Amino acid sequence: MINHLYKLKKPCPQTNMQIELTDDIKEWILQNRVYTPPPPPTPKKYNESFYQALLEQHLQGTHKSIPGIGVTDVTTDSLHAEIKGWGDWKAGLGQLMAYNHGLKRDKLAMYFFGARARDSTNVVRVLRDLDVDAFEMQVDENTHQHVRIMSMQPLLDGGVPELVGVMEVRA
Repeated sequence: MINHLYKLKKPCPQTNMQIELTDDIKEWILQNRVYTPPPPPTPKKYNESFYQALLEQHLQGTHKSIPGIGVTDVTTDSLHAEIKGWGDWKAGLGQLMAYNHGLKRDKLAMYFFGARARDSTNVVRVLRDLDVDAFEMQVDENTHQHVRIMSMQPLLDGGVPELVGVMEVRA
């Protein structure tokens, strides 16, 4: 029996007396324990590269080099997606427009991460007016095992972001 995994004596909460676990209880604990793996290590920083790797898998896309213009964050047969922090939305919009000029796609999307901008509703409105879908990616801060994808379009009607997908973080 592996005794070092368990305290042989535990204080009884009602009396504060020491009680000893019987051999039957120790055996049951050893046979019925459930192993829960630790969560993956928390990245020091959730940066564009972190989200890009997840989004490529989620959208089943890849980088695309467009001669004379640059390299997309994620491109599929029908979509160009740009990943930016909220504060860099104008740069991201410019990149999307340039990519779409060089290699036409039916859909354009901006995926934001980090602290939401105070003027996020205005940002989403500008993007919508230019036919660019806006999403926000949020890490589950409790487990760091999932990233939620939220549609930002409901902000335009006074609503709240709507969950549209979840990506799993692999260690």
